[in-house]
Amino acid sequence: MYRYLISFCLLLLPLLGMGQGTADTVARETVVLPDTADLPLRINGLRIGVDMKSWIQGIASGDRDLYNLHLRLDAGPGEVVRYGAMLDWTHSQANITGDSATYYHRGNALKVGFYLNAMPGDPDNNLLSIGIGYGRSWFDESLSGIVEDELYGSFPINRSSTGLSAGWLELSGGMQARVWKQLNVGYNLTLRLLPHFRDDEQVRIYEIPGFGNANNNSTFGFSYYLLYRFKL
Repeated sequence: MYRYLISFCLLLLPLLGMGQGTADTVARETVVLPDTADLPLRINGLRIGVDMKSWIQGIASGDRDLYNLHLRLDAGPGEVVRYGAMLDWTHSQANITGDSATYYHRGNALKVGFYLNAMPGDPDNNLLSIGIGYGRSWFDESLSGIVEDELYGSFPINRSSTGLSAGWLELSGGMQARVWKQLNVGYNLTLRLLPHFRDDEQVRIYEIPGFGNANNNSTFGFSYYLLYRFKL
């Protein structure tokens, strides 16, 4: 019961943060930003944090563990954030037991991407971003028990595969807002597309860590981040 209450409170944190970040920006809307036309492009910030949704799923679930680390580099002229790069790591382990079968996987997903900031002049370095990326996953998987199939009926299965891998493309959009000092919260919506495997692996894979069901050509993802920004 308590873990669900904690999860619900954490879900509200980004909503409160967005409101506070907007209020701070409005209060300083008279700030005149310096002209950045002649300033060179440089990396001006590093954001380090986690996808809270992954951690909450791991806490709330009794058969799945999820851990995540999220990094972002901000870039632009002077202190203005116009562009950025993203690196995201997720560890996934699942041990799901049904009425007649047990499924297990363990692996890691790594995603890299680039994004554009649609409001680069924001004095708090808040983000309204669109981006593109690529994800790759390495994992082991096993399935054992009795499988029910509408066409073939019931049949026993005992399958174990190691050293599997898969990749996919991503399109994303989201926002981040500063809530206190350099602490930021934010959301991200992701469309994952075109999963690809080796030909001999596709028929064996059920779930791809970081992507989802391997039988789908696309999946949607929702993340909300808690990040601290270091000025560079």
